[in-house]
Amino acid sequence: MKYIPIVLVLLAFIAAHRFAAKIAKAKPSDFEAIEAFVKARALRVISIEQRYNQWPYWLRGHLRLSNIARIFVVTAESHLGVGRREFHVAFDDNWGASHDLQLLREIVVAP
Repeated sequence: MKYIPIVLVLLAFIAAHRFAAKIAKAKPSDFEAIEAFVKARALRVISIEQRYNQWPYWLRGHLRLSNIARIFVVTAESHLGVGRREFHVAFDDNWGASHDLQLLREIVVAP
C-alpha cells in the first residue's frame, strides 16, 4: 500500500513522456515546408534528420522553443554540387508561437 503513490507518479511521468513524444513526431507538412525553404534558396535537399534535444538551441539563445518543438537538421547543396549548407530549423506548435518554419542556425559546410 505504501508504494501506490510512487507507482502513480511513475505512471503519470511515463504517460506525459509518451504524449510529448507523440506530439513531437514529424509531420508530412514539415517536410513540405523544408523543401520549399530550401528551394527558395536555390538549393536541393541532401538529407533531413530530426533532433530531439532542445538544450543546445536553448543555450544559444532560442529560449522561445517549447519542449514539443520539432527540430530538424537539413543538409542541402547547390544544384551544381558546389556549395553545401546545414540548416537547423524548428516547428513549434505551442500556444503562443507561429506554426511556421523557424531558422535556428545556418552553417556553411563547404564553399
